[in-house]
Amino acid sequence: MPPRRLECFKKLARTTRCKITLITPDTLDKWILPEHPLHPAYQYLSDVHKADYLRCYLMHFYGGGYTDIKLQGGPWNQAFDDMDKYGWMINGYPVSYVGHATPLCKDVWYNVLATNAIICKPNTPFTNRWYKNIIELLDKKLDELRKKPATHPYAQAADGLGYPLEYIEPNADVFQPITIEYADHVGRTLPEPNVDLNTYRF
Repeated sequence: MPPRRLECFKKLARTTRCKITLITPDTLDKWILPEHPLHPAYQYLSDVHKADYLRCYLMHFYGGGYTDIKLQGGPWNQAFDDMDKYGWMINGYPVSYVGHATPLCKDVWYNVLATNAIICKPNTPFTNRWYKNIIELLDKKLDELRKKPATHPYAQAADGLGYPLEYIEPNADVFQPITIEYADHVGRTLPEPNVDLNTYRF
């Protein structure tokens, strides 16, 4: 883990006031359910897209909170309480400008959730749709992924090397339209993290 990202990780528990579990390649197996194995495409994905897939998998089958390793904006306690109080399926924070929303939602960008930090109840209609859609995407791309797997952690189709997935395709393109579809069951009270790349990527 690069030094700045490690610094962010060390601050997660203190800032969010939550118990933090770091899932690594060495610990991943214990989270994968025998009846729901990793998709066959997983081994060919970029590290970024593996994280996108696992975020969906874990929120669907386990629920709880997910965050990228970024500086957090405050405690998560109230956001968890709000889930029960209002009966939400998911709680997060809204994107702050149109560039953080998938082009699929550009006309209603102010209503979509960001994907960097979320709280989910498991096995809801929301997570079922999310998981179904990402599985369908990976099914569709599997043959291409076998031929042209990721060659670096941030691989994307725009690299021009044959990797078939665009950068946000398994992430915002799948997730954000569902936040519009289930808008009445979506909360927006999670503190917004600092997503400046300079604070965590290097």
